[in-house]
Amino acid sequence: MSGLAIKNISPIELDNVFYTARFFQKNILEPLDISLDSISFLGSTGKKDISGDMDIAIEYPTASKITKDKYVLADIICDKASSLGLQTNNRIKTGFQMVHIGLPICDKNGPTDKICQLDLMFVLDLSYAQFKYDAPGKGESKYNGAIRSMLVNSFIKETSISCPDKFKDTDAIPYVVDGKEISPYITYGFYALGPDTIQYNVKTYRGKKGKFLVNPRKIEEESKNCGCMVNLLISGLFNNAVSNNIKLEQTYVEHVCHTFENLWNSIMICNFKDSTLKNRITKTFIRLFNAANKWQYTDDKKLTMPEEVITYAKEHNININDSTQAS
Repeated sequence: MSGLAIKNISPIELDNVFYTARFFQKNILEPLDISLDSISFLGSTGKKDISGDMDIAIEYPTASKITKDKYVLADIICDKASSLGLQTNNRIKTGFQMVHIGLPICDKNGPTDKICQLDLMFVLDLSYAQFKYDAPGKGESKYNGAIRSMLVNSFIKETSISCPDKFKDTDAIPYVVDGKEISPYITYGFYALGPDTIQYNVKTYRGKKGKFLVNPRKIEEESKNCGCMVNLLISGLFNNAVSNNIKLEQTYVEHVCHTFENLWNSIMICNFKDSTLKNRITKTFIRLFNAANKWQYTDDKKLTMPEEVITYAKEHNININDSTQAS
């Protein structure tokens, strides 16, 4: 999930993921008395034939009896790995919020002379992280977990966007520049999947001194964290948005959101109360996709735009190359 944070690493084959994770358990987790119930694979780890690294989440509030502080726990784990002669890269205090460890790739006979990168992510709630970073297994989808996540985020934002009550008297109108609608509201709120919890963000195109802005600013005092019940959020947003008798039960959310295709098809078969919703979800996805390809992926690892999005965009005259900020 984080690129090359450890030197001289090699890809890891699916058959060796279990043995390598067992090494991590026996040599680092168990000596530190870290609960295995607080640990889980993330994303495509344990699903793909070959992976560039291993992604593991640790639920830091429940992991250790010694501390509930993720920064202290990260230091403890890094110190233990370093004492074994393993490479470490502690980036818990950066935007990555993770620790990288160079683990020996192990097979059924034990450690080999090759190293794989372990990305250890410190999360507040394990089930929330499992949903946020979910990725399809082999043969389940044409697209990877990153593309699936972009669609999930686009759906959540566009089905929840509204003008907060506090601002409805003045800002519940479209923000228009040179005759083009930039936003359906001057001030708006929406839900998003934050690093640790669901977030409710409030943004506005009104500057603090009264002038209108090119890009919206976040109103911190109106924004808030909203817990980790993502199944409840998505089923509620879906059921509030549809105009027909289709209902999405909380227990079915993970299946619907497991792959890009599942969620895309679910969106496309529905009749929504807001006739613009499908277009808005598609436009937001395109912006997120193009921004990610521009800033996060090297030329040899660029993502391919889903063919479903390309077809829909052509049919509805949507610019597939839109790279404006998805605010």
